[in-house]
Amino acid sequence: RAEPQLAGPAIAEAAQKNGAHILVECAVRGLELSAGKVSGVVTERGAIKCGAVVLAGGVWSNFFARRYGIDIPQLNVMASVLRTTPVEGGPEQAIWCKDFALRKRLDGGYTIASGHENA
Repeated sequence: RAEPQLAGPAIAEAAQKNGAHILVECAVRGLELSAGKVSGVVTERGAIKCGAVVLAGGVWSNFFARRYGIDIPQLNVMASVLRTTPVEGGPEQAIWCKDFALRKRLDGGYTIASGHENA
């Protein structure tokens, strides 16, 4: 099964093997543009020049990109998702019903989301 806690680091490792530089725990506040193309990012620690940027802000990516005239086609956010800390004795199988869905993660916690189409 897909496990985001494992997939994210695996993608980051593959990117680094292909020349990417990854800076963690450092918020990007803006982009620098040159001739209409991204030439760097402005972080909370200062500006970083670069030739390419991966925008991985999830559902918030389009809000960020719009400031620079970039439209990222994506669906609207219809519900929120939450994560729990590890829980003893909960169900092992994923559960979905009209009102909510949940699945157990590898760390023993659960990811829980609204099951409503128009939540």
